[in-house]
Amino acid sequence: MSRLYGRYLAFFLCPMRLLHRMLLRALPLPFFGAAGMLMFLLLLQLLIRYARMLFGKGLPASIIVDFFVYNLAFILTLVVPMATFVAVIVAFAQMAESRAYTAAQAAGIALRQLVWPVLVAAALV
Repeated sequence: MSRLYGRYLAFFLCPMRLLHRMLLRALPLPFFGAAGMLMFLLLLQLLIRYARMLFGKGLPASIIVDFFVYNLAFILTLVVPMATFVAVIVAFAQMAESRAYTAAQAAGIALRQLVWPVLVAAALV
């Protein structure tokens, strides 16, 4: 029984898996934070650009809401790649700040080995 438990622990406490989990856990919060901020900024830009056409013309509120909803598709195509980029930069910055990257380099772990789970997660987004 202890032999099986040892293999189980060795599998889940492998340094590479710990580093991969650390990087993957660091991605969602900056992604959603950056996505929310960028979405707000791009919607505000849209509002400022088309304010004269939409407001003061007597249009019903449903048409104005539809205008913003239909433009969300275009805005999302801009927001998702930018938010992914920000999340990856923040994740690796946190790793560098905690000196985990320096420890990984000292252990002989290449950057290529660290980056692949982040690239897979970014490709899924």
